[in-house]
Amino acid sequence: MKSGYIVFFLTFILSLAARSQWVQTNGPYGGSVSCIAADGSKLCSGMDEGGGIFVSTNQGQLWNLKAVPNIAYKTNKIIIKGQIVVAGTEFQGIFRSDDFGNTWTQSNMGLTSSGICSLITNGNEIICGTNGGGVFFSSDNGISWVPRSYGFHTDNLGNYPCIQALLINDTSIIAATSNGVYRSENNGLSWQWLNSSITNITCLEKQGSAVIAGTNTGLLKSTHNGSFWSAINAGLPSSASCTSLSVCNQDIFAGTTEGIFRSSDTGQLWTAINTGKYNKSITSLTCSGSILYAGTDGSGILYSNNQGNSWSTINTGIIRTYVRTAIQANSKKYVGTWKAGIFVSSDQGSSWTPINTGLTNMDVLSLAKCGNTLYAGTNGEGVFKSDNDGDTWFPVNTGLNDYNVSALIVMDSNIFAGTMEKGIFRLQQGSITWTAVNNGLTNFYIRSFAASDSILYAGAYGGGIDPPFFYSIDLGNNWNSASNGLLNSLAPSILAEDSIIFVSIGDYGPYYSSDYGMSWTDINDALPSLGMWGGTLAGDARGLLCAGYAGGIFYSENLGADWVRIDSTFSDPTVTISIWLDQTFVYAGKYFDGIWKRNLNEIASGITGNRKTFNVMIYPNPASDGFFIKLPYFSAMKTEIEILSIEGVLLGRQILNSQESKVNINYLQSGSYILRILIEDDVFYTHFIKI
Repeated sequence: MKSGYIVFFLTFILSLAARSQWVQTNGPYGGSVSCIAADGSKLCSGMDEGGGIFVSTNQGQLWNLKAVPNIAYKTNKIIIKGQIVVAGTEFQGIFRSDDFGNTWTQSNMGLTSSGICSLITNGNEIICGTNGGGVFFSSDNGISWVPRSYGFHTDNLGNYPCIQALLINDTSIIAATSNGVYRSENNGLSWQWLNSSITNITCLEKQGSAVIAGTNTGLLKSTHNGSFWSAINAGLPSSASCTSLSVCNQDIFAGTTEGIFRSSDTGQLWTAINTGKYNKSITSLTCSGSILYAGTDGSGILYSNNQGNSWSTINTGIIRTYVRTAIQANSKKYVGTWKAGIFVSSDQGSSWTPINTGLTNMDVLSLAKCGNTLYAGTNGEGVFKSDNDGDTWFPVNTGLNDYNVSALIVMDSNIFAGTMEKGIFRLQQGSITWTAVNNGLTNFYIRSFAASDSILYAGAYGGGIDPPFFYSIDLGNNWNSASNGLLNSLAPSILAEDSIIFVSIGDYGPYYSSDYGMSWTDINDALPSLGMWGGTLAGDARGLLCAGYAGGIFYSENLGADWVRIDSTFSDPTVTISIWLDQTFVYAGKYFDGIWKRNLNEIASGITGNRKTFNVMIYPNPASDGFFIKLPYFSAMKTEIEILSIEGVLLGRQILNSQESKVNINYLQSGSYILRILIEDDVFYTHFIKI
């Protein structure tokens, strides 16, 4: 295989090598935040994906991960009381720390439900709302819990409603539940059912004498301590679902799926606040002093010290990004992430900079570069392009009728977009209009691309029925299946150089072809059971990398004939999405754990190959009447060539009498052809074009 790096990606689980070998890069910083708590300069952040709790003692300027033993699910709520941190989890109850997150203890004594939905403080007490178990109080900072749910209605199985939000309003406690709003006037000893029709409240806040409620359809206000409610949605988009509320310097802020909104008149009018180049989907808000903190669904944590007029990220140390795709251009590396947008590094991952201005969809599935223009395929908003190295982006979707763009590739100044349901589209460089190029395709669920020797390859989702692999010799105008010998499963990753192609197939792992896909060989026998769902391949002239769904990363120096595991000493299995190479390192984009890298000099396998590679010179190519072929070696016993159509039909044969010979092709029509070279028992393939 030639040098040059060809990388395609899809999900797989792997165990990375020992941390002395694999080093986590500085980012990309960010992640999906589930909750934030603040106490002066101290902050705690729970993560929706990737787990763990991050803490900061300097207003979020630097974060440290504090591992919480045995937490397998997200943290829904956190409160801070000095050095004490109490965390409520989705399914595992309460965890608490007495030393600001350095050590943790599970504290479920007295709880009858381990699903924690809400958590607040009331003087010296902590109040916990659960899913199915009612309301619990703790007077010992979360060590033990006492139920106080008298008055809540239960279902036929005796389960209480989900206590979605709690609020202290003077001497009252208001509980928003899945079957309406309740209020207690005696510190939870009994509860009064106030309203059975409002069941979708997600958060509560108070401003003056008013109670503000966020719902999944907008905002409500009560000036009657929760007894009566009215909608307050002026200025809010109808699609906004409110996730969080916070009062900061007399203004009230609403975090929604459509961004942050501010009101200075107790919610009568809301004004949109632009968070700039970051994910606009807000998951949590909290205010400490005059600083407002916002957790996002992908871009980590934002802060504002001017009432939301401007925002900056404070993510240093938070690495919970999910890297879906990556490309290299000169000395720069560009990565696309799940809900955190696009990052660039020019120092081999030592630092990553977000480049998302104008990118309105942060879920990036694919990247490509054509000349000086970058292209990004997103999950739901089509393709964006940048002509200034990612400083600004704008959509380019005219003619594209599927906005889920899972694959991009550049070939001969054409950009090809593979979509999840509508096949393949082509955009000529400089144009703004896409054209569907699906003639011959029988599977429109495209997942990957590769290109070599003027042939474009496409991998698709076969689903057990449809063929997963196609090729085109005319820039996508016509497609043919090359799936003979492949299982009709997912083909999410392809490598192609000259006549050699590797493709990963569903749960079955990598396959190898040396004849442009006319035939395929399963190269899984030398691998352990990978449990591969799609898998990922990467490679260059030095070797081939294969990553398995549950079986790790493997390396081969002989085109997959033999494999060496390069991650076996890493103890914790983790999901990884992407893998690629540069001159010095192999990079692995982990599932909600940023990017890790390892020096290629550490991966010398020492295996000896039994699958030969072949370097042949054909000139001129393209040719009209004939061309010269120069072989690396010659055998008088048997050296001959066969000319095949792209479909594999034999069109001509010629015996060669020397290492360098002339081949007549004047009987062929214009087009692309395969040249099969037979030297004794060795068979090699290359490609030429007749003009």
